Amino acid sequence: MGAKKVLGLAWDSLKDEIESEFSKMAIENGEKQPTKRSILSNLASLLDPLGLISPMEVSGKILFQELCKDKLH
Repeated sequence: MGAKKVLGLAWDSLKDEIESEFSKMAIENGEKQPTKRSILSNLASLLDPLGLISPMEVSGKILFQELCKDKLH
């Protein structure tokens, strides 16, 4: 059956796993490399009312904070 969308997240019902496709974020936005704007946009688009992907969200927010602090583009 494969992955189904549940609350905006891809859920593989056979494996009982939540799947993420963070590697495709930049490609979907038509960019070769992720930018601060695309990282922030993708972080904001995550819907996680149950807190299942909070560790990944926090890691992404820390990455964004470090990019801003180091003034990288």
